[in-house]
Amino acid sequence: MRALKMRDSKGGMFIPPRFSHIWHLTTGAEENKNGSWHGWVISKDSQIEDPELYQEAKAFSESIFAGTVKVQHVREDNSRDENIPF
Repeated sequence: MRALKMRDSKGGMFIPPRFSHIWHLTTGAEENKNGSWHGWVISKDSQIEDPELYQEAKAFSESIFAGTVKVQHVREDNSRDENIPF
């Protein structure tokens, strides 16, 4: 996301805010000599063109940084039922 650069009206480059684009998030298998796991695969979908959607995303971002909205990281239960055949 931080690698995305855009030109301003004067021809200079800037990094746009993350909420200015729609991002596609999935997971993908990764591995190294220590094991395997799933990590994030993030790709840019498109730039937000709807001004109302942009303002809503901006307001949400500002509320997170202001502490009005608390982000909760929830860990999913990854326990497996031994009777499931997969």
